[in-house]
Amino acid sequence: MTYGPEPLEIATGHRAVPVRCFTGGELLPDEASQRQLNEIAALEGVDEYVAVLPDVHFKRRNPTPTGTVIVSRSQLVPRAVDPGINCGMRMVATGVPAGELSPKGLDLLFGRLIEEIPIEPRERPLLSTSQCERLLAEGLPAVADVLGIPPWDLSRIENGGTITPAVDPDVIRRVVSPKAVKKGNRWLGTLGAGNHFLELQEIVAILDEPVARRLGLQGGDAVFMMHTDSRRLGKRVLRPVLEEAMQA
Repeated sequence: MTYGPEPLEIATGHRAVPVRCFTGGELLPDEASQRQLNEIAALEGVDEYVAVLPDVHFKRRNPTPTGTVIVSRSQLVPRAVDPGINCGMRMVATGVPAGELSPKGLDLLFGRLIEEIPIEPRERPLLSTSQCERLLAEGLPAVADVLGIPPWDLSRIENGGTITPAVDPDVIRRVVSPKAVKKGNRWLGTLGAGNHFLELQEIVAILDEPVARRLGLQGGDAVFMMHTDSRRLGKRVLRPVLEEAMQA
């Protein structure tokens, strides 16, 4: 089963792998991104092809455009893109038909969301420093009660909100300084800027009925879609690891 148009291919040099755009004709990468993509496609160790996704965009500080995927069987590439741990998308189902939402209700809703979800760091963090260390060590279940997240909500988050077995918080303290945790903690629960967003969308077509039923989704429903990452907390966690990797 396919979920979109066939990829469009950008011409590259004779020694380069193909660059395939899974974007549709209206979202092709800009000129600066295309130059970087051509350079990546010609690198030794890049296999098969370079994939370009719909969120592709140029960032001057990065050697590759955001929204790019490469396959390499022989090399690891630290810091190829922004080192944002858990950078990705999240969909939140509402169970509310989009047609039942009024303009006045939407204004009230987004006014409240703007108050609750800041772009910049919070004046008062959501967690204490020790709670933030537990979050880093054990994942979201460790602080679900503090944040008011019920068990049924955790069950709808990939892997329950953690990607590794829990570790002792002392391990985190050895890798990430308490000062870094304290500063990064203020960025938890913030949206960020750039290409980060929070939108209310309508389901206009369902391509996989069994999966939609498991997720409780129906055509015409309103859903929230968001893109963000672990913000500056993730960068502070990753920095010492990347510095060690770059020296290896």
